Amino acid sequence: PVPVPYARTLDGVAIYYEVHGQGHPLLLLGGQANTHHWWDLVRTDFDQGFTTITLDYRGVGVSDKPATATYSPRGFASDAICVLDQLGLDRVHVYATSLHFWKLAIKLL
Repeated sequence: PVPVPYARTLDGVAIYYEVHGQGHPLLLLGGQANTHHWWDLVRTDFDQGFTTITLDYRGVGVSDKPATATYSPRGFASDAICVLDQLGLDRVHVYATSLHFWKLAIKLL
């Protein structure tokens, strides 16, 4: 098993995530090259009314960086769903900072 705060994807990649605050769950998605630290300066604003979830996508930050993993919108969506599944969340609010990840958010719906 992968120790928290990592979630293991179906293809075996360990995805790092952090959970802060209290309230309705809010998944914060930065751009593809950004780590969970992208949200450090504003996360406390969201933490006032939400439980925020941030993650490092595969290949970024402290998540695994496998040479043969799927690096695609579908793969990133699967990574996020894996984190949400580990947290036992089936419905969350989503905030994304780039058009590419707004599309990812739509795939999560």
